[in-house]
Amino acid sequence: MSAKSKGLVHVPNYRRGETKRTPELEEALCHALEDGVTLRAACRTNLIHYGTVYNWMDSDPAFAQRIARARDIGDEAVFEECKDIADNVKIGETVEYSPNDNVVKIKSGDMLEHRKLQIWTRLQILQRRNWKKYGGGANSEGAESGKAVTINGGLPDA
Repeated sequence: MSAKSKGLVHVPNYRRGETKRTPELEEALCHALEDGVTLRAACRTNLIHYGTVYNWMDSDPAFAQRIARARDIGDEAVFEECKDIADNVKIGETVEYSPNDNVVKIKSGDMLEHRKLQIWTRLQILQRRNWKKYGGGANSEGAESGKAVTINGGLPDA
């Protein structure tokens, strides 16, 4: 696999005060974000500190807008990935051990709990980034619109 197909852009050695920012690097970061990769992972792949990218975003609103758009597209990719995880069975093995570390039982089957965790983690990330779009829930509309939310039940009177 070539460096370009991995999203890696060659960044030559720079001295302090010089910039690593190039159109190719910006494009690589945006493409990675559009694929659902986190900014830190994209920066790690391209050998640049994520704080540098935030500085670029602070100083260049157009670049910040491109990053935000790429993240939105990437969020949709992550959301679609949740559906793929839910729709596809993943077969694995569960091994049970006795107290003296002897194998007692090996069970082969769908790794349902693992798939649930993968989906839950991705949805938590999406909700943190964009609550209005991915937060949902019965009470989210009332809470955001300033309407009172009624909770029935609770602690008994003392």
